[in-house]
Formats: sequence, structure tokens, C-alpha cells
Amino acid sequence: MTIDHPYDEELLVRIKRGDRGAFKIVYDQYHHVLFRNVIRLLHSEEDARDVVQEVFMILWEKRATLTGNRSVNGWLFTVSYNRAVNFLKKKLRSESTDLAAIDTADQKNGYDDLLLLDAQLAMVEEAVSKLSPRKRAVFELCRLQGKTYEAAARELGISKYTVSEYLQEAMAFIRDYVRNQPPYKGTLAILAIELFFR
Repeated sequence: MTIDHPYDEELLVRIKRGDRGAFKIVYDQYHHVLFRNVIRLLHSEEDARDVVQEVFMILWEKRATLTGNRSVNGWLFTVSYNRAVNFLKKKLRSESTDLAAIDTADQKNGYDDLLLLDAQLAMVEEAVSKLSPRKRAVFELCRLQGKTYEAAARELGISKYTVSEYLQEAMAFIRDYVRNQPPYKGTLAILAIELFFR
């Protein structure tokens, strides 16, 4: 995802230079949205808090490697999703080791589902990158940043009805794009979209 707002680029530059104030702005702006996204996968407030905290630690620790061609929210979304999936994989491995009573076929199927979900979310990101700049901006504001139609409309200088229309079209495009990517057709593709983008 590319940066649509100069302020995002400025924040990335400031964070890269070690500006704690810029880091706090990003933390305050995205912490709750990331938490809502992650808890949809983990179904545990404590685990979701840990994952989100880890994401922001990574942002700070890896700040020197940040590039100016990604949006802050795109970077945070990608890393938080990957960390949540990794957490689930680790938990699944632990449970499969600890609970001998679980059928091994079910264990493998659960692990395969996570790998499939991971691949499908990568496709969702690819689909988002193919949206028009306006639709991508609406999608990022409403789905990644959790802004209302009214807030997104004010920020983009368009009507809230246009925001609604663009968002519906963006979601339809993303669903169709993921559905039509072999060999990942099927219900998990839609689950991947609905988990993070409802």
C-alpha cells in the first residue's frame, strides 16, 4: 500500500529518526483499531493486547529500516496480522503437543487452515493495492483506521454517500479478486476478508 497522505510520510520519517513524539501519535491513532482487528482472530483480550504491544515494539525496533513507500496503517496492519497468525500457529503446535487425545488429522487440518488463511490475507493485501487511489483511501480510512463514513468524507472532501459507494465497490472487488485466485477459492477466502474488514 502506498502513502496517500503526506502526514503519514512525515510520521514515518520522524519515527525513523527516533522521534518518540511521532511514535506516540501513531500509537494513539492506531492502537485501538489494531486491537479490534487482532481480537477477531485470537478471541482473547490478553493475547490481543500482547500481540499489539509486540507490533509497536517491532515498529520502534525496526524504525531504521522503514521506507517511505508504505503507509503507516498498511505496515501496522500487515505486521499485526502476521503476528496474530504466528501466535495461532504457535498455540496450535503447543496444543497438538500437549493434548494427545486430539485426532492428528484434525490438528493437521487446523494448521493447514491457518496457512491457507495466511495466503489469502496476502491476496487481500494484493487486491487492496489494485484499487483506485480514491477507493483505496476510503478502504484504509474506514476499514483499517476504523473511521466513520462522515469522518472519511470530511478527510477526502467527498460526500458520505460516495464513501459508502466506494467502500461497497472496494469490498466487492476484493472479494471477487480473492475468490478467483486459484488454488485458494472457497469459504476461507471470504472468512479472511470478513475477519479483518467487517
